[in-house]
Amino acid sequence: MSPARDCGFRFLIRFSRVQQRARRAPRTPSPARKVRLRSRDLTNRHRCWMSCSRQQPCTRTHSVRTHLARTRRPPRECTDKPRPEMSSFARRPAAPPLVRLLLLLLLQVFCAVRAVKSPTKSYTGYKVNPSSLRMIYYHDQTIAVVEIGEGKSLLNCELIEIYNDEEGKVMLKNLTRINKPLPINLSQMMNLISQCDLLDPHQVNPEEIKLRSIGSSGGETDSNGIQTTTSNSLYSGILPGTKWCGSGDLATSYFDLGPEVKLDMCCRTHDLCPSKVRSYATRYNVTNNSMYTKSHCICDKTFFNCLKKANHPTGDLMGSIYFNILRVPCLDEKDGKTVFKLPPQY
Repeated sequence: MSPARDCGFRFLIRFSRVQQRARRAPRTPSPARKVRLRSRDLTNRHRCWMSCSRQQPCTRTHSVRTHLARTRRPPRECTDKPRPEMSSFARRPAAPPLVRLLLLLLLQVFCAVRAVKSPTKSYTGYKVNPSSLRMIYYHDQTIAVVEIGEGKSLLNCELIEIYNDEEGKVMLKNLTRINKPLPINLSQMMNLISQCDLLDPHQVNPEEIKLRSIGSSGGETDSNGIQTTTSNSLYSGILPGTKWCGSGDLATSYFDLGPEVKLDMCCRTHDLCPSKVRSYATRYNVTNNSMYTKSHCICDKTFFNCLKKANHPTGDLMGSIYFNILRVPCLDEKDGKTVFKLPPQY
């Protein structure tokens, strides 16, 4: 078990044991707590006496005004019996299973993001048709290698993520062996990515794609000299049935998807967003001081619509965590400047 996953499970097990122990054996209140309980009990008796003296329904825990505003709840009769002393954990209900799942997932994401870096995917060089033409387009932090057949039909796509500017220059230089890279703008790149998502994801078998040589640094390198590394610790913080949804990814290449193909494609497209600011980094004259990457609002909107269209419970969980719980801001342009903008509710 990886350190990140062990961190989440240990916290969840400890949280459950504390709740069970508190329900079995309530703790003895401290002297200061006894004084507070006695004072609260006297206040409730006074409120109940005032209610009975005015021939109003008696209530113990609320004042007359509060009770009259809550007419749907039947009042309780006045009584001088003291409340049973319970611990703070015993008064709280047990966390629902969905809350525990969300807590565990958030802990896994937190533990994994702080210590794990996503792998750099290499260009596989895979072609659907050996006689087809390959074109290379790039914008900011994304490179797209597209395969074009007869009649300018789109046969295949492979997107490569750039992690830093120096790495991007090396990749583009190595890809000039195939064709001259052409720069495009953000709108054109997002349009190209959406067209690539329309292709059949099963036309490429990831097992047939093999990297051609092993790099001297322990990573794997293809014929174009682009390196990739994979860490076992990435097995933490990934949603079940996917390889791209969560903290980092488990995919070995662009074509490597989990059993939940549609959901995985949504997360893959979002991970390959051309414009983003990584955690604790500065770009576009803005600084991201959070532990997660902040993408362009166009990418977040595409991700939002894709999860809704997938209509899958795991996708809804991912959307709730990203847009409702974490509330990850996105990058937007305002008056010629890049600013952070809060996302909509999922």
